[in-house]
Amino acid sequence: MKNFYLSFIMSATIVVATFAVQPELTDLPDAYGEQLKNSTFNGEWNDITYIPAGNGASTTGKEPVGWHSFLSGGGMFIDAAAQNAFQLNYSSDLRPGAPENEKSCRINSRAVVIGSNEIIANGNITTGKINAGSISAIHLGSNYNYTIRPDESNDYSIDYATPFSSKPDSITVWVKLITNSDDNNARVSVLLHNSFDCRDAPSREDDRNSIGGFAEARFNRKGQVWQRLSIPFKYFPETYISFNTFNNSGGTKEYDIKNVQPEYILVTFTTNERGGGGTGVDTLLIDDILMVYKPKVHIASLQTVENEENTFQLDYTISGTMSPYNLNAEANEVIVELSDADGSFDSPTVLDNKESDVSGNFTLTLEPELFEGNYKLRLRTTNYPAISNVIPVETGEFGQGIKNAKVPQFSILPNPVREQFTVRSEQAIERVDIFNTIGMLVLTQQADGNETTVQVSNLPKGIYFVKAGKVMQKMIKN
Repeated sequence: MKNFYLSFIMSATIVVATFAVQPELTDLPDAYGEQLKNSTFNGEWNDITYIPAGNGASTTGKEPVGWHSFLSGGGMFIDAAAQNAFQLNYSSDLRPGAPENEKSCRINSRAVVIGSNEIIANGNITTGKINAGSISAIHLGSNYNYTIRPDESNDYSIDYATPFSSKPDSITVWVKLITNSDDNNARVSVLLHNSFDCRDAPSREDDRNSIGGFAEARFNRKGQVWQRLSIPFKYFPETYISFNTFNNSGGTKEYDIKNVQPEYILVTFTTNERGGGGTGVDTLLIDDILMVYKPKVHIASLQTVENEENTFQLDYTISGTMSPYNLNAEANEVIVELSDADGSFDSPTVLDNKESDVSGNFTLTLEPELFEGNYKLRLRTTNYPAISNVIPVETGEFGQGIKNAKVPQFSILPNPVREQFTVRSEQAIERVDIFNTIGMLVLTQQADGNETTVQVSNLPKGIYFVKAGKVMQKMIKN
């Protein structure tokens, strides 16, 4: 494994980190959409050595790549928080259905003695950096986790900022809380924010103005067994959200969600919802985090197959999280359905089906003896009960009518394309949208009329889907 080394001063204390070469943003397939780095905790784990000031002993521990604990934290009281802080490691205790030989992440609390005071240091893991700036665990202005964006003055900090520009519908995660009371709640929070070094305890106005999305859950031990959380995100224009104020009364404050585009994500897991809360022996296990995007299925085009009588190709797109890997669901089926002669899908005829979570196509051969009527086609999926748009089929002898399906058309010229292409439509269009194969919008251009030219020179090579009005067609970028 290739490594590089890093030393930096925090107060009078030195942290030496052996960082593994950074992996891609996610260890999940592209079809899952934008995800957290090392979201399964099965990727690389860094060796972190914390060397306190004075005669104190060094502490060596591990952190999963993309995540941080007290050992790589900062602040005036980081010595007390990090010394002998074996509060993070991987575990073989896995969520139900997980493959063998994988890892989960374990964080635990501990009692810390500072002078004559004993406080509880919650187990804490974050995609940002921990700041331990006060002996008081509930001090909002000094104790927090925060993003640090890289710049010329702090090149080391690139790993304390996780770029993220999508807007998931929810976050799912498996957790297992081990504590001695049902009154002890653990906490997970997720902030989507713009280009600002945002804190997860947003006591500053600048923090609050940078937040464009938020998800939070507090949960108890549930019998000290694994439980799967599904936590919805909130976005503008939802007016108010509740942030944990980390005070011992358990109070909250209400803030507006701002209309800002996410650029970074800040995720925090703690063994207790309150700073200094719980006991010194609480443990939280975390496994298989997944950002979930609402699935959609769409018939993109319907085209005659050349030299094949009564045969056509149906191209379709699937976007979003059709089969969450951490749910152990059966394989998803994409099903082509034909209505009855009156256009009703009350008792549809299944023409074809396949197991798939991603975009693709069907080649269908239809019997010419099918009688006349108002037939229609649609797609249906099983894991998430999604229904596609409906394609009407021309009335007449069905074998001929299907070859002339009434799909409002537009042309893409040229296709394949290198620098630019022209959209020519039968009807006036107001804008052209381009999606990649996982359904993410990558380009939008306004239009006015039946023809417009779109520049795509900055798009990577690959397959895309162009939407004009309510119709989509496939486009190849060379």
